[in-house]
Parts: sequence; structure tokens; C-alpha cells
Amino acid sequence: MKRALGFAPGISDEDRAEERDELRRYVKLRMAAGGLISDDAGFAGATASLLAIYREQARLLSDHRCGADRRIEDFLAAHLAKAGGSGRHWLPGRTLVLDRHGMARELSIPEHGDAFHSAYVSSYRVRNGVLHNPRHDR
Repeated sequence: MKRALGFAPGISDEDRAEERDELRRYVKLRMAAGGLISDDAGFAGATASLLAIYREQARLLSDHRCGADRRIEDFLAAHLAKAGGSGRHWLPGRTLVLDRHGMARELSIPEHGDAFHSAYVSSYRVRNGVLHNPRHDR
């Protein structure tokens, strides 16, 4: 329940920091396995060997599409052909599956920071997932 939904009532700040560090390591491992970051991201020994095996399996299966992706690509091909498009349009082959609670948040904020700002978006890390707004305390 905690891993899938993030429910962990009564967790201490120390345990929260430890869990966040573990989640960061997991995100880096998943990114390295998918070839999205370099191999020298701190993995060695058995982990590096497993990553190499995983990457080779992914390479061998790179042309295989799950049923949903195949149907989406078929729809796009048919729709774009009617519009005069040519060629085959593919969905991205290398993706990162967000299979744990908190992965999207870790990826949206810099590793050694608590905020990210751009012309389009601002992301903040907040304690317990609640942004304190003094105007709501009245």
C-alpha cells in the first residue's frame, strides 16, 4: 500500500529521508536500465551485469509492441493516411514506466533541490505532500 499509493502515516523525518534516497536510487537504476542515463551512474558489480542483460533483452524486443501501442500506431497510420501523410509513425520505443509512488515527483524536481521553475511550470517539494498556505488558516 505504501509503495503503490504513498500512505505511510506516522513516518519520521529520518525514515522519510531514507525512503527518498532509496527511491532516488531506484529511479536511477530504472533510467540506467532503459539506457536513459549513462552506465557510470554508480552501479557496479552484479548490478552492472544485470543492467547489461536487461538492456540486451530490451534491444532484442525493441520492435515488439504491446497490443495497446500497436492499436494506437495503426490508428495513427490510418488517420494520417487519410490526411495525405506518408510513412509510418511510431510511438517512442524507449520509455520509463513509473511503477512506484513518488517517481514522477522525483523526476520533476532537481535531485539536490526542492524547486524547479521554467517559463511554463513551477514544481515544489513540500513536506507530507501539503503546501502550507497561510491564507487558508483564517
